[in-house]
Amino acid sequence: MRTQLQLILSTLVMTVLIWAYADRSGYEIRDAGGIDIRVAPPTDADLSYMARIADKTTEPRDVTRVELRLSGPKGELHRFTRESENRALELRVAMPGPLRVGRSPLNLLDVLKDHPQLRSRGLTLQGVTPAMVEVELDRYEELEMDIELDGGSFKPLLVDPVVEPKQITARVLTSALEQTTIPTTLTLFIEENLRQEQLRGSGQEGEILSFNVPVRANWPGIRAKFTPEQVRVRTYLRQQTESVQYRIRPLKELIGIPDFADEYRIEYRDQTKSYLTQTVDVTLPGLRARQLRGEDISAYISIDYADLPAEMMDEGPWLDKPVRVLFPPGFEDVIITRQVPATVELRVVRLSSTLPTAVPAR
Repeated sequence: MRTQLQLILSTLVMTVLIWAYADRSGYEIRDAGGIDIRVAPPTDADLSYMARIADKTTEPRDVTRVELRLSGPKGELHRFTRESENRALELRVAMPGPLRVGRSPLNLLDVLKDHPQLRSRGLTLQGVTPAMVEVELDRYEELEMDIELDGGSFKPLLVDPVVEPKQITARVLTSALEQTTIPTTLTLFIEENLRQEQLRGSGQEGEILSFNVPVRANWPGIRAKFTPEQVRVRTYLRQQTESVQYRIRPLKELIGIPDFADEYRIEYRDQTKSYLTQTVDVTLPGLRARQLRGEDISAYISIDYADLPAEMMDEGPWLDKPVRVLFPPGFEDVIITRQVPATVELRVVRLSSTLPTAVPAR
C-alpha cells in the first residue's frame, strides 16, 4: 500500500514538472511588429466627437502604425504577428476623459496594456513605439441649410423646380468653422442630371422629371456630412427650340380657276428659274426638329380671277405674289424666321388661240 502511494505521488510530481516545462517552452517575449491603431472617443461619449492622430509632419489621420513588444504563448504571438502584417488586425483605443476639443498627448502604453484584443489571446504588452502620440479631438456642429438648385445651361428651361426636403443638416467640425464662414444655402448643380434624363428620352413637353441628387459641397479643406445624403428634385422643362434651314423644291402653283391651263399660262419675270427653290429658316421644338423633313414641306403661289388679263388684253399686269409655305399635320406651330424668296414676280398671259375674233364692220 505504501509503495503504491509513493508511486502515485512520484507520478504527480513528474506530471507537474512536465507541464511546467511545456508551458515554459511555449512562452516567449518578442517584437510583434507593426499594427494599426485607431483612436476614438469613449464608447459612451457623444457621437458628435471625432478623434484623429496628429503630428507636426502630416495632416491629421484616422489611423497610425506602431510597433508592439508582447509576451505570451508562442502560437498566439505568431498568429497576432501574421494578422498585423497582413493588416487584418486593427486595435481601437478610446480617448480617456475628460474630453476637450484640441490637441493633447496620449500614452499608448496606458491605453493598450489592458486592451481586450490582447487579453483575449493571453498576450501582455511589454512595450510600444512610439510610446506617445498627439491626438486631435474635434467636435461636429450641426447647421441647418436651405437647398438651391443650379440648372446650368438648362436654367432658362426649368419650370417650377421643387426639391424635397427643402432643408438639410450639415455636420461640420468645429475647427473648420473657426477657419471659414459656411454659407446658409447649399447650391446643388443638376445640369448633368437633366442631361442624363434627356438622353433617356425624358423631358418632353409637359413631362415631369423626377430624380435624386447626392448632397455634396465644394468647400475647400472642409469635410462635411449631410443628412439626408440625397434629395429628390421634381421639375419639367420648357420646350427647347432649334433653328433649322430647309430647301423646298419645286415651287407649286395653286390655281382656283377651272380650265385655266386651256386658256392661260403663267410667265415668271426671273428667267433663271431660281424661284423654283425656296430656302426657309424655321424655329421649332428641338425634339421635333429631327422628325421634320424638307420633302414634307410644300411652297406654292396662288392664282385667282383677279390675276387674269383684262378682257381683250393678251397679258395681265406684273404681280408680286407671296410664296406660301405649308407644313405637314402636327407642325402648325413652326415659326418661319427667314424665307428666300418671299415673293415671286409673275403675270398671267392669255393663250393667243383663246382671244375673241373681231367682227368685220358692214
